[in-house]
Amino acid sequence: DINVINFVDDEGVPPNFFWTIKSLHRKGVPKVDVSFLAGCDCQGSCTEDCNCIKENYADSIFPFDKERRLKNNKRLVIYECNSCCKCSPDCINRIVQKGCSLKLCILRFPKKGWGLVTREFIAKGSFVTNYIGEVITKHEAEERLGRYNRDQRTYLFDLDYFKPSGSCPFTCDAVFYGNESHFINHSCEPNLRVVPVIIDNPNPDLHLNAFFATRDIEPGEELLFDYLGLRGTDEVRKTDVGKRTGINDCKCYCGART
Repeated sequence: DINVINFVDDEGVPPNFFWTIKSLHRKGVPKVDVSFLAGCDCQGSCTEDCNCIKENYADSIFPFDKERRLKNNKRLVIYECNSCCKCSPDCINRIVQKGCSLKLCILRFPKKGWGLVTREFIAKGSFVTNYIGEVITKHEAEERLGRYNRDQRTYLFDLDYFKPSGSCPFTCDAVFYGNESHFINHSCEPNLRVVPVIIDNPNPDLHLNAFFATRDIEPGEELLFDYLGLRGTDEVRKTDVGKRTGINDCKCYCGART
């Protein structure tokens, strides 16, 4: 349930932006091969004896609690039940794959343009939405980036959780195709975090990027994430990687640290 509101000017939502609920794999991006998927044999909702849990988590603990929120806000990757699993559609380990169910608003702001605002309370740890767009090769992403830089716009999100920065083979581009995540703005003090998710594609280079609430978010608040992605989290800022890459020294332009 998403509204569009603009009390600022006559600007409409980008006319060349096309809504899609699933990412589109473009030339050079391999199709999903479900023959490599292994599913569980659970009946109804999965329990912690589920093979999906035992095989993917060292602690053998579900990522979600009974309220379907992240148990551990620092969990770095989620493996959900897939299309080969026999558990029910209401399984507690099928959250991200259902997409956004929140009441949101695409709102026009006076200085920064469009943003995404929640119309309802979002509890800490709740799933918000997925980053959806065109999945393209690194080569295609580099070509598009040149054009986007000239137009002063870019929505390229590298699928780099399992690869060192700069070496990932695929990128998700939400410039022309996407969902409500297209309108989420940056903040150095975000209320959303990015979590990589594996569901129906066993190729880790093609993981999803899902947004979860890092704290309770009140109705009317803008939804924001750090454009540094995983590298921008507090956990990474404190590591040697964060110190080497100068993440802590990045100048803030969003106003969060002023």
